[in-house]
Amino acid sequence: MSTETTPEKTTTLYRAPPWVTNPVDAASAAIERMGPGDRASLRRLRPEQLHEPAFWKLTTTTLNAHLPTTPAARDAAEQRWAMVLPVLADAIHVPGRRLGTALAEAGVSEGRLIRLLRAQGEALEGVVRAVAHQLASAGAPFDHADLAWLVLTEGRDDAEKARHQVARDYYYAVGKDQSPTT
Repeated sequence: MSTETTPEKTTTLYRAPPWVTNPVDAASAAIERMGPGDRASLRRLRPEQLHEPAFWKLTTTTLNAHLPTTPAARDAAEQRWAMVLPVLADAIHVPGRRLGTALAEAGVSEGRLIRLLRAQGEALEGVVRAVAHQLASAGAPFDHADLAWLVLTEGRDDAEKARHQVARDYYYAVGKDQSPTT
């Protein structure tokens, strides 16, 4: 009897670029070393209220080299990271575990997926929090870089790559268990 397996077909066309994955991995590792109080303060963090010491500890050390140096660009980047860091403090990070696959396997509704993919500006924070909370509650690990890529590219020319890949992974995971109809 053969124990050889066929590799699972994948739909991954894009991965988060190193300018996203490197700081996410570094921040995730730093958060794991933080005490429970700092992790809790990161989970409460809001982009419009950057008063948590744990946020400043991370942005001035771990994330500093990855942030822009001009004041306006840095302020904007810090607000975007304030949407990402609560996810890193709450959800289970497994590099390579696709966000769309985790969403499908955790039973996240198609409606919530669509809201995540379409959300922009202030609405993005609420949807990101809801999705991350649902994944954390379900114990569904995922690569935080996928969600960070979606947040950090919002409004940029390359934003659609991140959104399309999440959708592609979600629908592949949903569809792989369904039999084709003829």
